[in-house]
Amino acid sequence: MLGRPAGQSFEVWYERAERWGMFGNADRAFESSVKLFRAALRAGDRDMVARSVEQLIRHAWAAARYAEALPLAESYVREGDGGEVSRFHFAALLNFTHMLSTLGRPAESLALLDEADGHDLPVSLDDMVRLLHQRAFAIGQLGEEQASLELYRRAAEMVRKRSNPHLKAQVLNNFAVHKRFLGRLDEAFALHEEAFVFAKSLKITWRAQYYLGSQGLTSYYAGDLDRAAVLLEFAEVEPPANRQVVMGNASLGLVLGVAMAREDLIERYADPSHVEAAFASQEPFRIAGTAASYHKYLVHAGGYREADALLHRAAPIFANPHCCNVLFLEVATHGKGLLLDEAIKGNGQFRPSSRAREAFDRLLRARRMALLNDPAYAHEADRAALAFAELNWPIHRAAAFELAGRYREASMLYERCGAVGDARRTVARRRRSGRPRRVSGQLTTREWEVAKLCVDGLRNHEIARRLGVGVGTVEFHVRNILRELDITSRHELREALPDLG
Repeated sequence: MLGRPAGQSFEVWYERAERWGMFGNADRAFESSVKLFRAALRAGDRDMVARSVEQLIRHAWAAARYAEALPLAESYVREGDGGEVSRFHFAALLNFTHMLSTLGRPAESLALLDEADGHDLPVSLDDMVRLLHQRAFAIGQLGEEQASLELYRRAAEMVRKRSNPHLKAQVLNNFAVHKRFLGRLDEAFALHEEAFVFAKSLKITWRAQYYLGSQGLTSYYAGDLDRAAVLLEFAEVEPPANRQVVMGNASLGLVLGVAMAREDLIERYADPSHVEAAFASQEPFRIAGTAASYHKYLVHAGGYREADALLHRAAPIFANPHCCNVLFLEVATHGKGLLLDEAIKGNGQFRPSSRAREAFDRLLRARRMALLNDPAYAHEADRAALAFAELNWPIHRAAAFELAGRYREASMLYERCGAVGDARRTVARRRRSGRPRRVSGQLTTREWEVAKLCVDGLRNHEIARRLGVGVGTVEFHVRNILRELDITSRHELREALPDLG
């Protein structure tokens, strides 16, 4: 237990929490920082209170425990430190604004940054970089793409002249992510490489893993899935030391596993505990990535009811469209009714000049028009494909082709990206397009029962329990059903026999 340390012992506990966070246990580091904060508060040590707040926010992110850290940090920031603003309070304030932006509250973050900027306080150049960086992050979420780009550019210029490798890696990686969002992928990769060099120099394994995963996601956007898989493999050489890296790698691994037909990746990363951890974190970025990847897996596995429920559970974060790029792709492929309307409304939060906003708006609207049997849906999907081509996002473009019914082009594009699983699915859809529906006489009564339960989203063991038979018997029936209907997956079964749902 921390007890009631004072004086020099505060420093000991502070450094110990730093070591835990850097080299091993993010949860223990966070919990130690919380205890230090409370002890320093009781002792009336204003500087250590501020330092411990800054520290507990950092470790809360690594442990994906912002939800627990928020009330502690918020009470400190809102009430002030009870005296003249110190450099420690300023650092805590900057970390708090980053927490707010990460939790989907960028407007509040900007208000506090304006307040911090107004303090007549001699701050370090590192803190000036952080101020620019946090403002760029918050403004970017509000759709001010060009203003954010300029702030990131200035922050990157300044940080390259500093000797703080952690700050360099953080600023340059976030700048790379912003470039990814703008479709400037070559520039994004250059920044990712630069950030990784600085992260590696820290000799803190989990930081290097995190930046490799971020670069892997940019590779996915760029349509280089083989490269993304290699980066993920490097990021997993050692077990990750904190929950953020675990969840990030799982999201990327599961998307790649389904898209590339890599059963090894699917088996490794199809863990529902990652979904619960992401929602518990309350971070829109983490929820979006995890929900999108697990939804893609559930559809692949035939768990349609679970997949639909997951999209509805994630719907509140549609109000922060900056984080929803991969998630909106799932909604535009499988969403219906009010869910689509919520996604369209959320995407509309961006400024009209955003190319990503335009692309997703057309894709989501094309999906809604298709569900309403509006023949203009194909034209709208074509326009979405053009918008994604301008962004240099080929996977998204292939999805738009698929929605437009341009299956041959979609499958060829998927294939070029290394998404062989998506390509096979699209080829099967092309083969079925225009083909008359099979008649019921081709399946036995029991096979029709099994087929209906498959379309309803039940797994093999659930069907076996429902019908009172063994799992092996269900697997036998499923194989016969797929063979008789000339299809290869449950996803195709659901499309071939929609009236069973």
